[in-house]
Amino acid sequence: TYRGHDVVRRWFDTFYEAMDEVRIEPQEIMPAGDRVAMRFRMVARGRTTSLEMVQEAAAISTVAGGKVTRLEFFPTLDEAREAAGG
Repeated sequence: TYRGHDVVRRWFDTFYEAMDEVRIEPQEIMPAGDRVAMRFRMVARGRTTSLEMVQEAAAISTVAGGKVTRLEFFPTLDEAREAAGG
């Protein structure tokens, strides 16, 4: 669990230091109550190894005032929907 802007920025900074190329490929997006659920595929290439890493996962986004205020990750879309109450 990462809390606060500075901590989340630090995590992203270290991730992008290790990766040369990162793509998020949405596979499925749907409403989940007052939030949005998304199944996605992340493809990243290591900066020093050039190895490609692929990870499939899901996320629930909470949006307020046109901005994502909370992002929760889950292994599957079913688990994300269950956590969102739907």
